[in-house]
Amino acid sequence: MDKGAEFFDHYAGQWDATRETHPERLQFLLQLAALPEGGRVLDVGSGTGVLLPYLMAALGRQGKITAVDFSSRMLAQAEAKFSFYSGIDFCCGNILTMDLPAASYDAVVCLNFFPHLTTLAEKQSYAARAFTALRPGGRIVIMHDISREVVNGVHARCEKTLQDKLPSGLAVRDLLQTVGFCNTVGLEDDVLYFVRGSKSP
Repeated sequence: MDKGAEFFDHYAGQWDATRETHPERLQFLLQLAALPEGGRVLDVGSGTGVLLPYLMAALGRQGKITAVDFSSRMLAQAEAKFSFYSGIDFCCGNILTMDLPAASYDAVVCLNFFPHLTTLAEKQSYAARAFTALRPGGRIVIMHDISREVVNGVHARCEKTLQDKLPSGLAVRDLLQTVGFCNTVGLEDDVLYFVRGSKSP
C-alpha cells in the first residue's frame, strides 16, 4: 500500500456521491460468501462502510463486525452512517501492521480493497495474516462488485493508483493456497469478482 492514508482522507467526503453501488451484486456476493449467522467478521478496507449493512443482514442480529480502515476520515463516514448497529466496532489501522487476535474471526472479508495491496509480498502478507486471524473452518473472501477489467481500468486513470492491479481470480486462488487455505473457489465475469478460501477445521 504505497499510498498514504491522506490519499483516501482527501476523497472521504465525496466518496459515496461519486461511487456507484450495486445492491443486487453485493447481495449475490454475500450469498456466495456463505457467512455463518451470528458469526464474527473482519471487514478490511471498510472505507465509508458500503458493505456493512449487507454484512449485518447476512450475519443477523447476533453478528459482530470489526470494520478496519487506515483512513480515519473514511472510517468516520462509516461510523456516522452505521453506528446505530450495536454489533459493529470501528477500528482505524493498517491491516498489514496492526495487531490481530489469532483464531478469532469466522470470516475475513474485503470489498474493493485487494488491489490497494500493490505488491505480491503485500498480498501474501494480507492472506497470511487473515489465515492466522481466522478460526478453524473460517474463510477469507475477496470480492468486487465490478469486473477485474473495470477495476484495473479505473486505477489506470490515476497516477496514484497505477500500480493497484487486481490479479486474475485463478492467480489469487493460487496465492491463497500458498499460505494454507483450502477449498478455494472463484467467480469472475464481466460484472463482478469473487474469490474464497477456507481454513481447515
